[in-house]
Amino acid sequence: EYKSYLSMVVPDTFEDRPTEFFVRDPRINGRGSFRKKGGNLRPTVTIGYNNLADIDEPDVKNVVNVLRRRYLNNTFYTFIGDILVYMPPFSGISIYTDEDVQYYCDNNAFDPDLKPHIYSFADRVYSNMLFWKRNQCVIMTGPSGSGKTINTKQFLSYIQSVSGGWDISNTLKTRLAHLFNVLDCFGSSQTDDSIYASKYTSQLQLKFNYFGDIVSCQLKTCLLEKSRVTGPPPGESNFHIFHLLMEHIGSDGKAYPYLKNTNHTFALKVTLPSIQNSLVALGLQESEKDHVINILTAILMLGQVKFRSVPGEEGVMVTNLEIVKVIAKMLGVKESSMVDALTSTPVVSGTRKVHMMPLTQEKAIAKRNTLASYLYLRLFNVVLTSANESLAGEFAEKENPDELALSLDIVDGYGFKFGERNNFATLCVNYSNERLHQLYIQQVLTQPQELYLQEGLSWDPISIPDNRGTIMLFNDLHPVSLMEGVENECGSENEGFSAYDAFKDISSPYFMLSHEEENVFSIRHYAGEVSYYAGNFHKTAQSGLHKDLKRVMNSSKTPLLQRMFPDGAPDLWMKGKDSICVAQGYTNAVDMLLRDLKNKFVSFVRCIKPNFSSTPQLFEDDTVEDQGTCRFPRGTVPRGRVAYFYLLQHPPI
Repeated sequence: EYKSYLSMVVPDTFEDRPTEFFVRDPRINGRGSFRKKGGNLRPTVTIGYNNLADIDEPDVKNVVNVLRRRYLNNTFYTFIGDILVYMPPFSGISIYTDEDVQYYCDNNAFDPDLKPHIYSFADRVYSNMLFWKRNQCVIMTGPSGSGKTINTKQFLSYIQSVSGGWDISNTLKTRLAHLFNVLDCFGSSQTDDSIYASKYTSQLQLKFNYFGDIVSCQLKTCLLEKSRVTGPPPGESNFHIFHLLMEHIGSDGKAYPYLKNTNHTFALKVTLPSIQNSLVALGLQESEKDHVINILTAILMLGQVKFRSVPGEEGVMVTNLEIVKVIAKMLGVKESSMVDALTSTPVVSGTRKVHMMPLTQEKAIAKRNTLASYLYLRLFNVVLTSANESLAGEFAEKENPDELALSLDIVDGYGFKFGERNNFATLCVNYSNERLHQLYIQQVLTQPQELYLQEGLSWDPISIPDNRGTIMLFNDLHPVSLMEGVENECGSENEGFSAYDAFKDISSPYFMLSHEEENVFSIRHYAGEVSYYAGNFHKTAQSGLHKDLKRVMNSSKTPLLQRMFPDGAPDLWMKGKDSICVAQGYTNAVDMLLRDLKNKFVSFVRCIKPNFSSTPQLFEDDTVEDQGTCRFPRGTVPRGRVAYFYLLQHPPI
């Protein structure tokens, strides 16, 4: 009766792998997999349900009860159909050992009696990619501190363990370990929720040949929170690399304004020399590892540069030239050029001559902070470019291009944000979460239901939530969308940003312009209503560095600085604008990523915090239920209970 009862033999190309394959009745917890030989399940007692789709009455209360029982019994992974749910233990309990890797290698990852784990989930994804010859994508979602990054690392570790091409995989494994060490220091900081909170969105892509060997790896990042360099939020730290630098020289960092009010309360697991060695392993020259430290020190010292107005004249002067002298030496630039760039800005006259216009004290401080932020951003990008070159090239070149047809992407981004005073960066983060949530709804709920109805299968339609209205608000609303309003206002001649002028023509039930607070508006997101303060959008929504600063940095005697600022070359530095609004550019980039993911088979890992105080063995029902409401749309568990998990292509009958 069911087309799912099939018996298949794996193609000859998999002669070195297990050859028995089966597919269960898709209505009974099953999906196909390679049958592992010689595996034995551990004699463990199942706590609650391994799969929430097995619950007889899958309402919110029963789901939370099952999750509570499992969590308090140190069972941190659970499936909902084919979606993996994770709750962090907030303790040192060991659940990622070599024995665990071997155990899940030796057993069938699709066996409903097998204890759920990121390793079994990774085995499913890898097996599906190899058998169905279809590109895969795994999306890690959840709030900050819920375990997205650790699951990304363990997922990748397991894939490296089971994939072929051992010499290549081991080399890549070593380099990836160096990469994650660098990212932990350069891209993470301490927050209220996590001591290693990632401050960027990443897309890690592994490429395989048809034998399942990893032959290449690339990492793309976006939305690095560069504003953190000059002013982390209260109670949070700057990027870890700065605190590691202070630890290395035995300083508390209080002498540096960019670190003065930060909160960094734990010892990092690495040392500064080890991070320098990681940079060299990822492709930087041996001489450049010291240049990196010089740049980081110069960034911190920029915060010490002070200005004061010149009596009887326009403009400002630097009051502590000795600081600028040290900065210039560390960056390999002329002191006079540095002082001029910090206190004035180039202006082109009608005769196309360049004149230097003095800055006010406020604008000089802003320009100084912009330089610090962009020095860090460009350094981060150069390190990432070098790492990608070391993770690709030499291995991919040895492969037949026709065999490089399989890929596996791992997307790890910011969690949804509910701050008290949300800015433009938060708006972008929440938009990307809206798009990922829409992808989840389409792949998990909408598309399967439409297919079942189209093929005439017995199916009781499930009510599916819809966030298209919120997404249309951002980029596809007439007469003006949210991001168009931001672009228009940033391009106006107004000194500041007026939310009223930017958004007065928006008509949407998902958007509310506050009549009580100036420059405040609210958006109805899938996770709840969030308010944003737009008063500083004219600064935060624009990206770019002053032309003269690019020129000065490119004039450095340090090759690393020249690579960081190629647009500061003598024939390029006066071209283009100092800054451009990035509102629509960012949403277009997110849309492009989502279009790419739609062509892949997407799997989800949902990370849920059992409590917001990071306390071990504490499960708060309301906290979990609130996260479940926004992260598991109504219908996810019922769908997991009755849906056909596997869709097999077959010739027309």
